[in-house]
Amino acid sequence: MRDALGGTVNVVIIVMFIVIALGYITFNINYTKAFRVNDKIVSLYEQNKGNCGAASTCATQIKEYAHDLGYQTDLNFSCPNGFSKQDNIYCLKTVNVRKNGGIDEGEAEYYVIVTKTKFSIPIINNIMDLDVFSVRGSTKTIYKNR
Repeated sequence: MRDALGGTVNVVIIVMFIVIALGYITFNINYTKAFRVNDKIVSLYEQNKGNCGAASTCATQIKEYAHDLGYQTDLNFSCPNGFSKQDNIYCLKTVNVRKNGGIDEGEAEYYVIVTKTKFSIPIINNIMDLDVFSVRGSTKTIYKNR
């Protein structure tokens, strides 16, 4: 009887290790996708000098890249205060640079971009606040008149 219980305990330990390892790997893959999408969005905003409106080629490139990469978010994700949701992919905030070396407001700005990871494990979602798992990046200062 003692050997049968020991075998069961070993199997439970092995299964728990596999579940934890697979959960960790899955989270890392999703977090890496969020970093890659964030980096791509930042570079596209810099290349297009911030002209990434809803009907622009920049917005189309962002959607295609996110789709090709397999990046998914929860459609009900919320953006931090001051940010606006863009195409259910990322959050965006425009920051005007004010009187910095003779530059007037509106002539220079930078963009802060936040992407989120999709991490849906029911028990973990009930215990933790999953807004922690977001990636924040910002563009360099973009000068409108140059």
